[in-house]
Amino acid sequence: MLRGTLCVQVVTSHASQGKTVDHVFIGQSSESFPASSREQFYVSVSRARQQATIYTDDKESLLDAVSRSDDRMTATEFVADHDHRVRVVHISNG
Repeated sequence: MLRGTLCVQVVTSHASQGKTVDHVFIGQSSESFPASSREQFYVSVSRARQQATIYTDDKESLLDAVSRSDDRMTATEFVADHDHRVRVVHISNG
């Protein structure tokens, strides 16, 4: 590694299971809240030995999203649900 450079690794919370590091940075936007749950958030935060830093665009809604325990939503289900919500918005907005 070159002097003064920093090497980072980015993984999904699913891929991080079984891994532990000193510091974790979690980026969770409001678009991902429908697929969020207490279990998913626990996996993300518990990878850190020392510190977890969380970045979000809506703190209150993130707290709501990770306070519920949910059946796991697959990526296909999440996309289908998102597509359905977008169609409903377009239909209702004329």
